[in-house]
Amino acid sequence: MGVIIKNTPLSPAIATSTTTAFGGIFTIINPLKTILTPKETNMMIDVSTNREAEIAVIIAELMVAHPETIPSTFTMTGMNELTQEEADTANLVATANSVVKILEDHLKIVKNNRMVWVNKVLDNARHEGKSNAEIETVVKSISSRFFGKSASITESTYNISIAGNIILKGVKTEKYLTNHHTSILKVLNVSGILTETLTVNPGNAVMIPKGWTNVVVTNLSGTEEGIFSVYMS
Repeated sequence: MGVIIKNTPLSPAIATSTTTAFGGIFTIINPLKTILTPKETNMMIDVSTNREAEIAVIIAELMVAHPETIPSTFTMTGMNELTQEEADTANLVATANSVVKILEDHLKIVKNNRMVWVNKVLDNARHEGKSNAEIETVVKSISSRFFGKSASITESTYNISIAGNIILKGVKTEKYLTNHHTSILKVLNVSGILTETLTVNPGNAVMIPKGWTNVVVTNLSGTEEGIFSVYMS
């Protein structure tokens, strides 16, 4: 474990200009936001590669070849518009993910470097504590808080697929859900509303609120799987 040299630090100026640029993008994209109920989220069809192929075949071999099979409330024009919208959305997601990937990798480096330096400080403090009672007391306090705890046997670790979600039943409330990987996770009570969604950034944790015994955990990354742990009953 050592300090990793960054090509370019993310300076406050870069952060500010990037935030401003993202603000402009958000203004354009935000009208697309659709608030889904938990029921709608659970009933959403996961359209895999195989299902994409199925859609293409049905369009070509039924909708085009036999237009009489198209429901009266729909049209071929509507399907063409959806197809174009899907392609445009996928391209935007790919572009956004390329930016996210750069930031996620940079974040991992910065987190690593912070951890390396504080470990060096702690090592120095252990040495200095041999002749400095005040420092020794602080070191013992830190050690008791972060190095003296054994893992709970009820804590479980889960992998979550790229852009996937997992529904967990029997989650212990007022315990932490910890994000162990580079993707950003969203946590929502199955019977709750989307505005209550919790965001768990890489390396961070959130406390599961009272009543949230059944939750949906969603991986927002389109390139990285998610890994998290949570306490289960």
